[in-house]
Amino acid sequence: MHVLGKCYRYGQGLRKSPEKGFALELKAARKGIVEAQFSAGVCLSRGEGVRLNPEQAFKWYLKAAKKGHDDAAYTLGYFSDTGRGVRKNSRKAQYWYARAEVLRKKRAGVAP
Repeated sequence: MHVLGKCYRYGQGLRKSPEKGFALELKAARKGIVEAQFSAGVCLSRGEGVRLNPEQAFKWYLKAAKKGHDDAAYTLGYFSDTGRGVRKNSRKAQYWYARAEVLRKKRAGVAP
């Protein structure tokens, strides 16, 4: 579902349909697929296939970050740093930036 959603979003092998792609990504995200949760956040934060909604994007990024998605954690840092989708909070921004770094090192196999 998630991969098919990406294919529709980007028009890879299928006629491009961001709306259909988002619907499939969201369905997969609701089933707990981490990459789909991140992708749902991306769609909502950019308005791809769905109306722009930074607050909902933040919630999907949070779900993905809590499951160890490093890009989602970094994005939460950015949102917290800039006040996008959530109240601006430098302390939380620093936490999420640091968390993203730890997760990236873990994924790369580098000891933190």
